[in-house]
Amino acid sequence: MICFILIRDWLTTIEELPPGEGRTWEPQNKSLLNKKKEIGKSLNKKVVAAVLPVKNKNGPGEMGAAVFLTGKEAVQGTADMKKWFMNVAASDKISLDRSLPDVRIKECKTKIYDLNKLPKTSVVIIFTDEAWSPLLRTVHSVINRTPDKLLEEVLLVDDFSQRDDLHQNLDNYIKRFNGKVHIYRLKERNGLIRAKLNGAKLARGEVVVFLDSHCEANIGCLGVQSHLYTSKQPLYVQ
Repeated sequence: MICFILIRDWLTTIEELPPGEGRTWEPQNKSLLNKKKEIGKSLNKKVVAAVLPVKNKNGPGEMGAAVFLTGKEAVQGTADMKKWFMNVAASDKISLDRSLPDVRIKECKTKIYDLNKLPKTSVVIIFTDEAWSPLLRTVHSVINRTPDKLLEEVLLVDDFSQRDDLHQNLDNYIKRFNGKVHIYRLKERNGLIRAKLNGAKLARGEVVVFLDSHCEANIGCLGVQSHLYTSKQPLYVQ
């Protein structure tokens, strides 16, 4: 997984968005937002930004285990590789809130950060006609494994997707995140870099992190990056 990070102070030269292009989200009907129980809450409610992964879940892909398909599902998985360049049939069997092993080195697992002193982060995810389950698993992983005090927002930037299920269905789905996840839709195909610039301009956090639309955030990653920013050190992620 590769993530790219920009600091808000670097973005003063980015051009203003074209007239009429703005955030597509508005305050939602409260009755539609009462779905908190459908997603996992942030695993970290304390000042300490090092927590253990959930290990008591069962199901395909839990703790990062491989998923093996047979019969018609295996045939579909092979077809998916040609269309999506990933096995969507296998992805669809994995929980959007699946558990992952803690792959941090020992020093990172014991590092403690004061979340009250760290800057808030906007996580920007660019997508174009992405498959449903990989995209949403990316969003769920950020919400589940990021302390609420540290996460300003998850901003989905749709680079002119044509698939129907990524429009109204996706708009309806993110209502369950109670305003933490937003969608901004470009009116024409911009390409990855320009889409990122649009996302950076719209992001409200002091730190902006770009994630691929088919990855999973693990425990403690934003704490390290935000700490580097507060330490006034140069920040590069490749």
